[in-house]
Amino acid sequence: MVFIYNSNPDGLRTGEMSRFLTQMMYDKDLKPDISKVLTGIRTTGGIAGELQKSADHINILRSQFVSGDSKKSLSPSAINMWLNCRMKFYYRYVCGLREPEDLKIEIDAALLGEILHEVMFEIYSPFQGKAVDRGFIEALIADAGKIRQTISAALSKKLKKQESDLVHGNEIIAADVIFNYIQRILRADSAFAPFSVKGLEKAVAAEFAVSDGTSDYYIRIGGVIDRIDALGGITRIVDYKTGSVANSVSSIMALFEDDRKKEYDGWFQTLLYCELFNNRPEAGKMRPSVYRIRKAGDGISEDRLLIKPDRRTEIPLDNYFDVRNEFINGLREVTGLIFSENEPFRMTGDRNQKCRFCYYRKLCMR
Repeated sequence: MVFIYNSNPDGLRTGEMSRFLTQMMYDKDLKPDISKVLTGIRTTGGIAGELQKSADHINILRSQFVSGDSKKSLSPSAINMWLNCRMKFYYRYVCGLREPEDLKIEIDAALLGEILHEVMFEIYSPFQGKAVDRGFIEALIADAGKIRQTISAALSKKLKKQESDLVHGNEIIAADVIFNYIQRILRADSAFAPFSVKGLEKAVAAEFAVSDGTSDYYIRIGGVIDRIDALGGITRIVDYKTGSVANSVSSIMALFEDDRKKEYDGWFQTLLYCELFNNRPEAGKMRPSVYRIRKAGDGISEDRLLIKPDRRTEIPLDNYFDVRNEFINGLREVTGLIFSENEPFRMTGDRNQKCRFCYYRKLCMR
């Protein structure tokens, strides 16, 4: 006679033997043989690394971003997602699978960045349309209490906390990290001052012509610029980055390479913001500026993009219009690929870096 029990503790089951079986196991007259059978399920392989686009896929994308009744914009983040991993773009923008938006009780890197942006907006919002001099910034750097108070308010707002709620240890650590980041930004601003604040968290958008090989139409591209300021007769399009950002690129077209490095995202985004802001009369000469906060140390000494075609040559980009034609050509090419039925969705080849923290990695069986 054979008795079988399930050791898997699912639902209301404990995964333990019944009392009857346990009693039999210790009965000196029965002396039953006990064996374990493992039934783990293993896959022999993953899913295909490439998915061909269909007409339905194209219609879904067009319904979202082609100019017309829809007011949704194709964002720099969406284009960066396509350039980093086409399959991730497919899950997010074709299947509509959004990343979880649960109420956060932990401070992750994304939330840290959101809070930093909120604090910088609060610091400079009284100066929109006005000049900021070095004296004000130095006084603010010295007033640690005011900065920490602003950080605390931003943390409470993002975490939806009440004044009576307890302060957790991770919030104290996050507040210290943000305070350190804010100090780095302000020290950089002190070195760049005086400058005039022309806009904060500025929404920009424009229509852009796309050709997918069979038809021509317009899509809407847009996003939000962290800060626009005027420095020495130049309009700076400023982006704060707490993540990894490349110090240089070999060429502007390197920003558009398929399955490229994620550390190019910040520069692509800032250059695209320059283009979107270009149709405004106050634009003038523009300089893409990225504050690489994590690498800043005691200050941000270089906010410009360095173009290094070889080891001996290093060209700082002071004027967006020096590379605009090249950037527009790359943008036209990549948007054409996104909406082309001949271009498949494809998984990234960089499993170690890009798949590790991807919300969709289980769908790719990676």
